[in-house]
Amino acid sequence: MAKKGMQDLVDLSPDELVATEQELREELFQTRFKNQMRQLDNPLKIRHLRRQIARTRTLIAQPVKARAAKTTPPPAPKPAKKEKAAKAPAKEKAR
Repeated sequence: MAKKGMQDLVDLSPDELVATEQELREELFQTRFKNQMRQLDNPLKIRHLRRQIARTRTLIAQPVKARAAKTTPPPAPKPAKKEKAAKAPAKEKAR
């Protein structure tokens, strides 16, 4: 799979994002396998793939968060705190 920037991922539909995530996971598996067999030229590719998967998962979760924010009513304002009356100084005990 070719490198995709965040902007390319934003333009994808939710179904395409799920498919992209699945492809990235498969590629990550293959890359880790090659790394164990010492056949991987660039080990930093593992890091890149992990981050791409995280980006896709973030974009998949975003619409769910947006819907939840719209359907949840705004929180009620908190009542103002009551001020406590000033206490009189305590009397000293005689010994």
